[in-house]
Amino acid sequence: LFAANAWLKPFLLQLSSNLLNEVSKWRIWPSALFAFFDHFSDVVMVAYYLRNDKQSVALGMLAILVVQMTAQSRLVLTQFHSVSRREQAVELFFAISGLSSVSNAFYVLNPDADENEHRMEAARFFYMTKMTEAIFESLPTLFLQISSLEEDSSDRLPFVSIILSISTISFI
Repeated sequence: LFAANAWLKPFLLQLSSNLLNEVSKWRIWPSALFAFFDHFSDVVMVAYYLRNDKQSVALGMLAILVVQMTAQSRLVLTQFHSVSRREQAVELFFAISGLSSVSNAFYVLNPDADENEHRMEAARFFYMTKMTEAIFESLPTLFLQISSLEEDSSDRLPFVSIILSISTISFI
């Protein structure tokens, strides 16, 4: 079939490449946005638990956030080892603020990205940061928040944070 139609193989390869790129966009953007909102909701939940006299849960979540931000920062410093200090500082700000997933999504989907000065290719780095978020933040905070739920509580905020953590894990 390909021998008789020389145009068919390049056409199918280009078509599959375009489809894969479109599918990736629909997979990467929700993943990045869920991760950002999960991180934001976890920070809000620390304040929520402090306000509701659940200091042990708040301190546990704060410890989880510190460990996750430390792991993310270590990944960022490894990935951006040969760029200027200013660029490293910007990437560290993204890691600490929870915007690293969004920043990495831009980087992965940028076809003109120069990967020569980075240790890992963009897609692998995105995958590593997503796994770090799931292992060090989403799963531990999910279990901590579920274990601290009260049966008679009418407050919806913990449920929103739990749903965001589940969504973040499901979009890895």
